[in-house]
Amino acid sequence: MATYQENVYQNVANYWQANYNAWGYGTTTGYHYFPSVGEAIYDACTQSYAVDDTSVYFCPVSDYIIFPQQAAVNIWNGAYATLLGGTASAQPGDFAVAFTMAHEFGHNITWELWPNAGQVFSKYQTEGFADCLAGTWAYSAYYQGILEGGDIEEAIAMLISFGYSSAGYPSGEERAQFFMYGYNTGSPADCAQVIL
Repeated sequence: MATYQENVYQNVANYWQANYNAWGYGTTTGYHYFPSVGEAIYDACTQSYAVDDTSVYFCPVSDYIIFPQQAAVNIWNGAYATLLGGTASAQPGDFAVAFTMAHEFGHNITWELWPNAGQVFSKYQTEGFADCLAGTWAYSAYYQGILEGGDIEEAIAMLISFGYSSAGYPSGEERAQFFMYGYNTGSPADCAQVIL
């Protein structure tokens, strides 16, 4: 699983670097780690060591995307949302993992563009923006010829499987709409209307 995760990460990173080059922004920074099952890691955001095989997140303090391999397996198999109070995905698959990686990288981009994003934007805004940015990456993946039939539906099904709005997050349906807006426009700049 780690090899697949690494391949997706590099594709997403290359996409954002190409955008940064076009915008004259320099180099996008960011790090990633894919813990193996049962592996304790240090989380700079909580300042503690822990074993957490289910949480996928971006920590702006360390600039790290943490994406446990078991979480990737759960997403691929369609069971991830059930661990968080949602339902099983109606259409699981590899692209749900790829979307999740692109979503977390979207948080990285958010914090690079607005270093104080956590103070000035709501959770609803930052999550919706990351979903939209992930959609723009998926648009690029389509034109790279790496999407397979049903891939976009896998991402949508995973988002809808959350099905609820919790702790200020958009609902699953809203998140799917943000993702599709990014996918249909292919323009990160157009995603700004989600956050501004």
